[in-house]
Amino acid sequence: MPLTADVHGAQGANLDAVATLPLTDNLSALGRVGAAYTRTRTQFGGTGAVVVNNRNPSDRRSDMKVGVGLQYAFNPGFMMRAEGERYRMSDATGGRANVNLYSVSLVFPFGRAPAPAPRVAYTPPPPAPAPVVVAQAPAPAPAAVVVAPMPAPAPVAPERRRVSYSAESLFGFDKAAIGPDGKSALDRFAAELTGTSFDSITVEGHTDRIGSTAYNQKLSVDRAEAVKAYLVSAGRVDPGRVNAVGRGEGSPVTNAADCKGNTKTAALVSCLQPDRRVEIEVTGTR
Repeated sequence: MPLTADVHGAQGANLDAVATLPLTDNLSALGRVGAAYTRTRTQFGGTGAVVVNNRNPSDRRSDMKVGVGLQYAFNPGFMMRAEGERYRMSDATGGRANVNLYSVSLVFPFGRAPAPAPRVAYTPPPPAPAPVVVAQAPAPAPAAVVVAPMPAPAPVAPERRRVSYSAESLFGFDKAAIGPDGKSALDRFAAELTGTSFDSITVEGHTDRIGSTAYNQKLSVDRAEAVKAYLVSAGRVDPGRVNAVGRGEGSPVTNAADCKGNTKTAALVSCLQPDRRVEIEVTGTR
């Protein structure tokens, strides 16, 4: 029956040099090289068929060890490591073997508290320099500005307006009383004067040549006065600015060669109709 090792044990200590290689701000690669001192013991058992001089051999030996891993720093005072290590060990019987160790560990370095936040010293701004007063020469008085007066607007010549009404439209034939149609015509004329600043109104009465000169003169005056009185009535126009004049038969508008004769006939009365009229001239501004 072969000889069997019932118990195999090892005790020891190791001393390593650990190097780190930063990969990021928190993650680093680890590498370790060191020496391990171990005491190994082996205890054999069997049936006695084989004679063993030393059933409990032991050995003390120093061997090299290596390891690699990763380290994550949560902060300068707290880290986590994951490592793989290989030990070279004696089995106390003259043989040697490799032992692999995998570990996850927490590291709390001594004397490495988290770095305090940098303090920024406050430097007050330098005081403002005192104001420098620079004497200045007084500004010269501004030159006098002469403003020429605006020229007076040129006087506006008064506007003249002259209208003519046939005697038949204002009066009956050979009459000086204004009829209804004549009053309507004069009302429209007075309304047109609204808003006009007039200086004077001249009313002229005219007749034809039929009849005596004295009669015609009186008839023309009566007709001019009748028109003036109607325009002044009810405050239509200022009576002080209205002048009534009788022109008689002295200012005909017809041609004597066209209206022949002096005897009153229907044909002559009709031909001389333009001479029987009342003309109104207004001088003023609107």
